[in-house]
Amino acid sequence: MKRARQKRGFTLVETLIAVAVLAVFSAGAVAISTAALHSKNAREEAGLGQTVASTALMTLADEIRYGRNVREQDGNIVLDSITFGDGVGFVCADGRIVAQSGSTTTELLPDKFYGNLKVSKLELKKASEADSVSITVTVDGTRGEIYTATLTVKAQNGVAVAG
Repeated sequence: MKRARQKRGFTLVETLIAVAVLAVFSAGAVAISTAALHSKNAREEAGLGQTVASTALMTLADEIRYGRNVREQDGNIVLDSITFGDGVGFVCADGRIVAQSGSTTTELLPDKFYGNLKVSKLELKKASEADSVSITVTVDGTRGEIYTATLTVKAQNGVAVAG
């Protein structure tokens, strides 16, 4: 009498089906994790953009608030600063905010503070409120504009209008 052999293991078809199912689930997991990573990076970048903008606004506000001889000159706000010297205007240069006095430029915030972000717009102008200056800062990230903030600050020594 012959003994029946026992079948053990999987057939080739069963193995191929298992690999195909695993590949489908893996592709789905990769797609979901990639989307989650992009979303996380965008949220982090937006938060950093907000931090850069608010820190720049507060630093500029202090300069204007405590500056001497704050004046509007040729459409720009110029002041005598305790930190940066006399006749200082603030401008956006190479994605950074700098204090400019004549040919001298000094960074408002350390370069490492910005990370991969750039300031694309900085606007300082005399506000409609008496002795006030309006400051607008726009920060760009890797995906374009991510944050814009505006602050109006009252200069303690007033704002003169050049005649």
